[in-house]
This record gives sequence, C-alpha cells and structure tokens, in this order.
Amino acid sequence: MKHCQVLVASLLMASGSVLAQNAADQLFDPDEMAKAREALWSSHGSQVNSLVLGARIEYRSAEDPLMVWEGQGWVGTDDNKLWIKTEGEYKIDDSLFEEFEVQALYSRAISPFWELQLGIRHDFDPDPSRTYLTLGAQGLARYWFELDAQMFISDRGNLSTRLEAEYELRF
Repeated sequence: MKHCQVLVASLLMASGSVLAQNAADQLFDPDEMAKAREALWSSHGSQVNSLVLGARIEYRSAEDPLMVWEGQGWVGTDDNKLWIKTEGEYKIDDSLFEEFEVQALYSRAISPFWELQLGIRHDFDPDPSRTYLTLGAQGLARYWFELDAQMFISDRGNLSTRLEAEYELRF
C-alpha cells in the first residue's frame, strides 16, 4: 500500500500539483522525516571537501625560456569555501618573475550554481607589488558557461575588473 502512495505522490509532484517542499511529508510523519533529513545532512551534507586544479602549466624553451602557470584550489563545505588562486610568468634565464599573483578568497554559495567571493589579491611582480581588496562572483551560467567576474580595489584606491568565461567543447 505504501508503494502505491509513494507512486501517487511522485506523479502528483511531477505534475506540479503538490506545492509542499518535501513530498514525503505528505505520506510519512513530518517529525520522522525531519529526523531522517537531519541524519542525512550530518553524514553527507557537512563534509569538508577540496579540489586542486592546474588550468595551465607551460614551459617554453626558445631563446628566452619561460614558465607560465595558472591554477586554483579550494577547501570547504558546499556553502563555505576558502579559495586560493594563482597565476604568473617566470623567466628562467633571468631567474625573475614577470608576473606573480595570488588570491585568497572566502566564498559563500548563494544558489546551487553561484558563489560570492570576498578576499585579498596580492601582485608580487611587476614592481611595485600591490595588494587589492577583491569582490567577485563565480558560477555556472546557462548553456554551461563557466563565469568568473571580479572587481579589485588596490591599496592606492585604483579600481579594476576582470571577467573570465569558459566553455568546454567536446569532440
């Protein structure tokens, strides 16, 4: 009998006629369902995860050897993360950095596919080094476009922005 009730509830939910947040609360004791959701959240929803992504690592061995990198990583839960982003260029013959940037950002999820980010960016090179307050949004837009928009305010009061958009085309 319960299987028929679950099937009917699923069909009603699929048709859009059930407006309840959790359809199972219509069939089972809501207190029991709340306990079950809490148990599920404590075992799966509050995990600390991490990711390290090397988006670009290049070495050029022409007459002026150069190493270029771009990468990012995060550690945290689904809602709150600490992001570290870095990119730069290093001249191997001269043993000096052409560019070198590091960002440390606190990220808060505002929807299933979007995060707001606030933090610090520091440019070590070129001279003089600069520090920026960073405010940004990062997420997945329609049609699977990955967007990363940032606004920077330097320690000298200069305002700059950056927008990156990526789309993976599979062959």
